Amino acid sequence: MKTQITDISAVGIICRACNPSQIFVEIRYDCHPIKLMRRQLCLIGGNWIGEAAKNDMNPFATFRRGLNEELSFEEPIRNTEKLTLIGMTEAETSVPTPSKKTEATQVDKCVLNQLRDVIADSATPFGDFLSTVQSTMDAADPANTRDGFTSLASYWTVYLDEIRWEKLCALQKKFGNLSNKSVTMITSLEEIVRTNTEMAFPHDRVLQAFWRKSGFHMAEQLPLVPGIESVAAGMPFDNYEEYLELFEISKNPL
Repeated sequence: MKTQITDISAVGIICRACNPSQIFVEIRYDCHPIKLMRRQLCLIGGNWIGEAAKNDMNPFATFRRGLNEELSFEEPIRNTEKLTLIGMTEAETSVPTPSKKTEATQVDKCVLNQLRDVIADSATPFGDFLSTVQSTMDAADPANTRDGFTSLASYWTVYLDEIRWEKLCALQKKFGNLSNKSVTMITSLEEIVRTNTEMAFPHDRVLQAFWRKSGFHMAEQLPLVPGIESVAAGMPFDNYEEYLELFEISKNPL
């Protein structure tokens, strides 16, 4: 019998090679349609859902597509279509695009494009994780009566060398945000623990595993969102056909 899951996503743990406790992430802004996720940290990537995802061969392709869609100086009108498709919101609505501090030059755009390529080309698989979210998680939003669910997330590690990391930091400092979906930031395990900032589910468990593997004992102090179970499910497959053989995926682009 196939394991039933809601959806598949693919995200990257983008970190500084010489100090992997420092990472490049997004933070969900106050207008995010899911109240529980507001001001929570999130990893950059995408979902295997929607029209554009039909061309994704595997989770890596989904990660790369999400990376290209999100890390951009463009500020298109965005909506909650994908969140609606996977059942995270009840109705599709338009949401404001996070702004940047200043206008990007052609050089800025070129540097960001190069960084996107480097991030994708440097990505190596960390593993697939099955995460189950209890329905009680939505206590932060009493109006949301969504049931609990199980989803699969494919994680990729990206270690940026000092030259690329400094370029990323310089762009982040200049613009304050490099995403058209959320708000990007550079933070660290130490800062997350000190400020008690939560990660959007289920990234906290996986980041904790990543930092444990990297030898950071402070990972034990990482704040964890309650009501979540996350287990390793092997390494990412080469194509989505293999996932469809093992899982009954209720939300997918096919």
